[in-house]
Amino acid sequence: MGDQMHPCGKLDLTVYKRIGNIFEQIERMEPWLYDTKKVREIAVLIPTRAGTEDPSLGGMSEEGVYRVLSELHLPFDFVNKEDSLEDSRLLILPDHAELDGKYAEIIAAFVKGGGKLLVSGTCSFLFHLTFNHPSGSEIDKIHE
Repeated sequence: MGDQMHPCGKLDLTVYKRIGNIFEQIERMEPWLYDTKKVREIAVLIPTRAGTEDPSLGGMSEEGVYRVLSELHLPFDFVNKEDSLEDSRLLILPDHAELDGKYAEIIAAFVKGGGKLLVSGTCSFLFHLTFNHPSGSEIDKIHE
């Protein structure tokens, strides 16, 4: 949180009162802010290209997932391929999520262990290609 001087060059007392009120609220909550554990039921995979200028390369679908899950008040977290899925019950692969064989195996293990999977947009096509390859690995068993 920060403040900006008014264009006329004078400090705005109303802004500082508002900032003070916010900090007072945070101070009252402070005892509950330490030694906490993150709770998430849903993991959302962040595509490697997320946040790019071109919406077709990712970023917009993550914003949509964020808005939907926030409005539903569901505990979620954005994850990358190195993050554990251990605390999650659902993994969402939004548009443009990039899959490789190694992460496909992680997803297969996640689903085999009882996790649920939601795949959307262009990622669903990549997901289909990745999980239906002819190698006969554990990935193929995800459809069982």
